[in-house]
Formats: sequence, C-alpha cells, structure tokens
Amino acid sequence: MSIHSYTNKKGETLYRFTFRLNGKQITRRGFLTKKEARNNEASERVRLQSSTTREQVRLTLSQYLDKWHGEDVKAIRKMGAYHHKRTGQYLTHLKKEIGHIKIHALQPGDLILFREKYQSERLLANRTIRSIESCLKGALKDAVHLNYINKNPLEHFKILRLGLNDKQEIEVFEKEEQDVLLHSAQSYSEKLKDPRWFIRIYIALQTGMRAGEIAGLQWGDFDFINKTVHVKRTVDYAAGDTQGVLKEPKTKSSQRTIYLTESNVREIEKYKVWVSEKLLKVSKRVVANTPFLFDLDFGVLHRSASRRRWETILKQAGLKHRGFHSLRHTHVSNLISQNVNMKYISERLGHSSIMVTMDIYGHCFNNDSRQQIENALIALEKNGS
Repeated sequence: MSIHSYTNKKGETLYRFTFRLNGKQITRRGFLTKKEARNNEASERVRLQSSTTREQVRLTLSQYLDKWHGEDVKAIRKMGAYHHKRTGQYLTHLKKEIGHIKIHALQPGDLILFREKYQSERLLANRTIRSIESCLKGALKDAVHLNYINKNPLEHFKILRLGLNDKQEIEVFEKEEQDVLLHSAQSYSEKLKDPRWFIRIYIALQTGMRAGEIAGLQWGDFDFINKTVHVKRTVDYAAGDTQGVLKEPKTKSSQRTIYLTESNVREIEKYKVWVSEKLLKVSKRVVANTPFLFDLDFGVLHRSASRRRWETILKQAGLKHRGFHSLRHTHVSNLISQNVNMKYISERLGHSSIMVTMDIYGHCFNNDSRQQIENALIALEKNGS
C-alpha cells in the first residue's frame, strides 16, 4: 500500500491510495486527509478481497492456466518463444485431465493420479511428465503472488525423478564427422564468399554456445589477449519473427566467460578481418561502429536462412540431419572424452547446476561412471534438502 498527496485543478491538496490485488493496480483518490485515505484503503481492500474470494472459489485450473499463460507478446518475451509454445503444449494435457478442478481445491494427489495415468497408459515419456509437473508447480507459485490462492498446494510436491533410461537421447557428431562437417562449411562459405556460415558452426562446436547466444555476440565480448569470450545476451526468435529479439540470457548462470584456444582466436580474428573489409566496401564503416559479429546491414542471420544453410552444409557433407544444437552436445561429448571435470563443463555450458548437466549428458559416460556420478548427485540432493 502507498498513500500520496497530489494537487487537483483547483490547487487543493488531496490524498490517494494505491495497492495491488490479483495482479491489478487499485487506485482511489479525492480524500481530504491522509488518515481518511488510509481508512478507506482498508475498507476497499476488504471489499475487493471478499469479491475476489468468490471469484477464486469459481475459478477452475483451466481458467487460471489460460490467464497465466496468455497469448500476449509480454508472455512470449518473458519466457522465450519456444518455451512459451512448449508450455502451452504441457498445459493442454493438464487442462484435459484435471482442468475442471477448482484452483483452490487442487491437491497433490490430483497430480499423482495424472502421473500414474500417463505412465501406465504410456501416453507420454517420463521426461515430458516431469516437465509438465514442474510447469504446473511454477504456475501455482505465480498464482500465490497474484492472490488467486493463499498457498501453493504443490509447494512440497516431489517432481518425478528420472531414471537412467529416461535420459534424453542426444545426437552428436563423431570425430570424423566433425572434420567432414567443418570442411563442408568451409567450402560452402568460400563458394558464397561469406564466412559467416563457417564461423557460426565453428564457434558452436568449439565453445558449446547456443545458437541464440552466438547470434547475439558482439566484438566487445571477446578478449583476444586473455583468450576469452563473455556471454552476455541471446537472440530469442518470437513466433513469426525471423530476425529475433535481443535479450539477456534466461538465467544468471548463462551469463558466463568461456575460455578459447589460440586456434579459436586466430579463426575469429581472421573472420573479423573479413567483416572489416566487407563493411568498408559496403557502407564505408568500420568494425568499431558495428558491434555485432553478424552485422545486420549486409545480411541478417534470419532463423529460416540459417536453418536452410545448415541443412545444405549437412547434405553437402553427406551427413544425416541433426539440429544445430547437436554442435553443443558434440562439444560436451568431446570434453567428456578428454576427462574434463563435470563441474567445469556445467559452468562452461551455463547450466544452473551440475545436476542439470548430468540429466542431459549422463549417458555420455560409461555405465559404471554414470551410476557412480548419479549416486553421488542423489546423495548431494538429499543432504541439501
């Protein structure tokens, strides 16, 4: 609550109060004294909360999830276009099975029944069920902040734990395939006289950076003397937007420093020379005035164009189709094969914890090592809870 004075058109000093309820800002004005504003604020809050309580009793889970997810641009920008779309798919399952339940009456047992049905009938993979449970838990946490419910019924609910057989299968490029891929990207870029397509693949394979993080790179992010690159931003492609929106990485841990090798620095500096020459030729500008590695003025790295180039390079190399994100997986696989410390790998990837890294890449270890690591992580998780 906040009470402020203001001056009306007649020059009189009056008071108003403001507070938030159910995500809405409530303001009332015209009070002669601060005390009068405070008393009216209290009675107005009681009146509105009473009507809100009646709304809460009627509100079903489906109705709330529709409000929470929304289709507006702000919601898409907040969680990213891909995540927003995937979240909508998760909510479809929830609304179908338990959406009729009033939000204030929802219990952990309802989600357990949902889990058991989808597991017994094999309607979804355990990994997807886990994501759905996590999604609902987060949505209900927001419901508390928005005053739709007083307490999150899933606050202490244990999200489905994945076993070794539930880990997501990821595809990587074998060593020979990596050489073929880079050679194909190099020759394709030389044919187009445009090294962006090579350097994009090269950076992903050598650093494990995500496609959006690479698209958001600026020359100021590189420290060629100390051989590092700082990940400070990413490009998020909203629905129907091929150019993307520049934003901060989704988590604090995603903002990180990645160490480079001498050969990495040489390749990137060589690319910088090409950018400088291209800029001077096209627009009489210099790199200092063009911060991004992939400058927009002489060719946007549109998502659709990037995808087509990627598929062409794979086809030219005679390699089966894999997503661009496979380069990130391949980078990790290369580090694991060299016995690099898992904690370092997790930090290099920008994961929030080593457990996230193990969830994704645990299968890259041999069975004995993988089981030992998983047992250690389970023990750490128990000690931390």
